[in-house]
Amino acid sequence: MEQTACTTSPELPKFQPIGPTVFDDIDRAIQRYGLEAVKHAVKTRAKRKIGRTQDNDWPIIYPNLSEDAKIWLEGRDPTKVKSNYSIAKLISEAHPGQSVVATHKKIARKLKKWRKILYLGEAVSLSLDFPYPLHIKALRELTEHGLASEIYKKMADEAEKALADYTSMREPPPQDWTIVQVRAAANEAWFNDVKQPSENPINALGWLIRK
Repeated sequence: MEQTACTTSPELPKFQPIGPTVFDDIDRAIQRYGLEAVKHAVKTRAKRKIGRTQDNDWPIIYPNLSEDAKIWLEGRDPTKVKSNYSIAKLISEAHPGQSVVATHKKIARKLKKWRKILYLGEAVSLSLDFPYPLHIKALRELTEHGLASEIYKKMADEAEKALADYTSMREPPPQDWTIVQVRAAANEAWFNDVKQPSENPINALGWLIRK
């Protein structure tokens, strides 16, 4: 029977396992790829990258935003208390990176773009323990900045609905109540009016219809 000739690839050099030293690995790489190719690869790998390394600045910026939120909840303007420039200066001096000047500029740019949105977002969380008007105010201000505005608008609408529901069933809540207290009181009033209707049951029925 006629056998078909087959071509085979040239046999590659047999290499030992890696090591035992880096020089052994380099010698084997030179044998396989050539001296110039190895020199180019080592030079490329060892070349220092230009520019500041990428990092996350927000953990070091955040304490300032938390402080901003508390200042805002006190009724003051955080930007009048501490400017973007002064915050960036403090951060860049404590965490200079490769350049104090470059870090200062970078932090200042981030603060200019994100500071108000982020401290208002922090204020929303903190305001759960503050009088409800502040909670609603923080949500309404956030809706003006575009970032997730629909979410904050919905949250503000729901908070105002709880306020309106309680007011319609009872009376306006005390101004020092938190939004958590308003919601709880509105739910309790609804439950009581459904389970134990008032002398005029139409009041409870009308409230249910509005829902």
